[in-house]
Amino acid sequence: MKKMQTLITQDDFQRIAEKPLLTAEELFVPLNRFHSILYDAFGYSLTRTQRVLRKTHNKKSKIWFQPQAIRFYVHDFLSQEGVKARLVDEKDVVEDDEVPFDPRVLPSNGIAGNIEGFEYRVFKIFKGGLPPPVSLKRKEYYSQPHLKAYKLMLPGLANYVTNRPALKPNLIYIWEVVKKSINLYVVIPEHHLLYATTKLTLIPNPITTMKQTEVEEDIDVEKPYLTKVK
Repeated sequence: MKKMQTLITQDDFQRIAEKPLLTAEELFVPLNRFHSILYDAFGYSLTRTQRVLRKTHNKKSKIWFQPQAIRFYVHDFLSQEGVKARLVDEKDVVEDDEVPFDPRVLPSNGIAGNIEGFEYRVFKIFKGGLPPPVSLKRKEYYSQPHLKAYKLMLPGLANYVTNRPALKPNLIYIWEVVKKSINLYVVIPEHHLLYATTKLTLIPNPITTMKQTEVEEDIDVEKPYLTKVK
């Protein structure tokens, strides 16, 4: 197993924060297809999970089982769509050839992967915000130590800022169920000590946007919308 990188300090974070990182909104276009798949994955997952939960009347079992079932079906859907993703176990260690997957997962753990060069994690919303970094592995992820080595532009080269390759920070996707529908947020972590104030940016649901466009243009077309549980 590779050696964990050292967590960055607050001074390091301040230097990173002053660099031209992407904003969450700037991810909508380049990652639009992935966001669409992710919304469909949760729609599929919510439907499947609801069917399973109808067969049990134990409220405690439902509270424990629901978030784990949702992430399992999301992971299953992503694999069907050719998106490589991994489940994360209770020790915050990703599944790979060297580390066997431990099925004793916690609801607050999620899914890990890489899309278009961006490392990402998918978590359930925690008290209206980002889940706390309860492990060293997660603290490292929130701290974004790979950005520390990024070099600032030399004086006099400000005109070339727009031509610089965009930094690719670690991303976090947060999900929540609201009135049987799913909301997805994208988060760019802001240091493991400042996670509680990190902004959640709602990702536009492509299905909802499509439906709104059809209403505005008076288009009467029936389509299956996976992102709402029937």
